[in-house]
Amino acid sequence: MHKWLAGLILVLLVVGCGQTGEAPEIIQITDRTPALDAAGVDATQTLTATFNFALDHAGMTKDNLFSDFLALGSSHTAGDPVVTSLSFSPDAKTMRIEIARWVNPTSSSPAVQIVPRSGKIKDVFGNAMRETTPLWRYTLVRNIWGTVYFADTALPMKNGIGVYYASVSDPYTKIGTASASVADGSYALSGIEPGDYYVGISESDGWAATSAAVSVADKSSENNVDINLYAKDFDVLRVGSETLNAVVSSGAYRYAAGAGSAVLLRSSDEATWENLPNSGSLTTEALIFVLYSGGKLYVLDASAGFYESATPESASDWQVSPGGGYSEEAVVDFLPYGYIFLVTESGKVVRTVASSQPVWVDITPPGQHINAIDIAQPVSTYEALICGDNGYVAQIDYNGNIVKDLRGDLGSTENLMGVASNYGNVPPSIYAVVSQSGSVFKTEDSGATWQRVISGVPCSLNDLAMFVGILPGQDFRDLWMYVVGSNGLIMRKKTGVN
Repeated sequence: MHKWLAGLILVLLVVGCGQTGEAPEIIQITDRTPALDAAGVDATQTLTATFNFALDHAGMTKDNLFSDFLALGSSHTAGDPVVTSLSFSPDAKTMRIEIARWVNPTSSSPAVQIVPRSGKIKDVFGNAMRETTPLWRYTLVRNIWGTVYFADTALPMKNGIGVYYASVSDPYTKIGTASASVADGSYALSGIEPGDYYVGISESDGWAATSAAVSVADKSSENNVDINLYAKDFDVLRVGSETLNAVVSSGAYRYAAGAGSAVLLRSSDEATWENLPNSGSLTTEALIFVLYSGGKLYVLDASAGFYESATPESASDWQVSPGGGYSEEAVVDFLPYGYIFLVTESGKVVRTVASSQPVWVDITPPGQHINAIDIAQPVSTYEALICGDNGYVAQIDYNGNIVKDLRGDLGSTENLMGVASNYGNVPPSIYAVVSQSGSVFKTEDSGATWQRVISGVPCSLNDLAMFVGILPGQDFRDLWMYVVGSNGLIMRKKTGVN
């Protein structure tokens, strides 16, 4: 009988020591929660360990668990555990420990390491677990994370703007910072001590300061805080799904035109934008220009085809206007003063030989890829502003000769998509450009120096327009400016601010 029992114990011990390795467990753990080396685990959850065989847990209580049976390992920084309950499964194979919190952690990202005391955790056969074998090992992560969004929209800010956190008790001292992702606007702040914080964006580069409050618990904590970022000098008038190519202010109305099925928007209050009907024979090509003049509404499509409506209130009964047309390639911008100037998809600037003849001459400055054109001087001189790739912006005459290179200190990293001028001043000293990456730049000294007044708008900016007729001596603070881009974005610069 004794030989049979000894043999059974030997078999069970062999099974129990079946692991490979230099130091196999005498008592095998078959399952545990959290898993070994887990991260971000909630410290209030129940820790469980399941063994191959039933444990001898006589005399083990929640009060003496860490004084007599378990110990904190050498890498443990989470502080002393407060145990609220200890229990076992009916078969005594699974041990459950509920920990409410960790007292006085010594690290901002506390590490947990719980090991058995030598010879104290035993199975019913008296086999003990090695003290070098941890029961649990993981990190209590306290994070604040979220996404920086553009002005109450679903568009993430993608310019890598900095996010900080500061204590509510000392909001002027930043404890930590992180840069939002340029891919999706996400940010993450880690290693947060328990407490009450503000998470926010500092005022910089055209953006208003903003912050949100968050409380970080003393346990493991994942806190989602999304941040809405507002342009300091611009109001967002509209966000949609279209790509908008042109914007204009005509009398009581603001118009925006774009791609798709000849998108044409109008607003009288800048808050509500209506889609004008595409009735009659209006083109289905992308619209690149819109104008209200002489009681008629005009649009230009990507083939430089003109369309007009004599009923601008309803924008119905579209008719093809005489003249115009450009068959070589798509058109991306247009200037209709004296001669007709076009900017093409391949980056050329062409103009008509005479205003009444659709015969075109290439006047592109050598070596440049041009994206946009606008009037620069009073119309009698027929001079224009052009802008393009690699930060190129210049003033040209009607033959394409460069009157003045306006790049100044603008730099060569931005592809410029729109340009505008206050040509009510003589000479004009105020220019603005927008970039494909979502920036607006201004110069008030004829291009010698440029200032970025907003950056990181989460879509391509395609066009801008400024009110004309500003009196000499007035500056950017007095100008209304409208900017359009992809995602159906329409913005307006506030007056009275730079």
